[in-house]
Amino acid sequence: MILLSRIKTRWGVFAYGVCRGRLICSQLPDRRTPADRRLAERFPEGTWQEDLMPDFQDQVSAYFMGDAVEFSVEVELSQQAAFHQRVLKACRRIPFGETATYGELARRVGRPNAARAVGQAMAANPLPVVIPCHRVVEAGGRLGGFSSRTGPSQKLRLL
Repeated sequence: MILLSRIKTRWGVFAYGVCRGRLICSQLPDRRTPADRRLAERFPEGTWQEDLMPDFQDQVSAYFMGDAVEFSVEVELSQQAAFHQRVLKACRRIPFGETATYGELARRVGRPNAARAVGQAMAANPLPVVIPCHRVVEAGGRLGGFSSRTGPSQKLRLL
């Protein structure tokens, strides 16, 4: 059973899904199509629950207020390929206020020539913000891509 919830933040609605007590997905605020509507389309079988994981909701609210937050929620990545799991776990360890390049992240997971594959893992990140793929940048500090619907401008705002 998948439980869905939403949090009203100062950026807009942030939505997320939980299965067996673990976070399985999140949707960033988007002014064009609300995050909760996008999540409902993705998981039509989901059941909405407003007070789901209150500690996580507090952390998300604080994050979108600009606080340095280290998310303590357990995540479920078993649906991801093994390489993507390693990359996403390594990305989750990038501290608030810091960045890493795609190449650095590739080296951290033992695949120094896999920067493009790291980019693909970032593009498939099911848990934006909790797994801070926006903190991964191109060599030289350029932003690089961002698969959010609002693209690099959203990445810059999150940084």
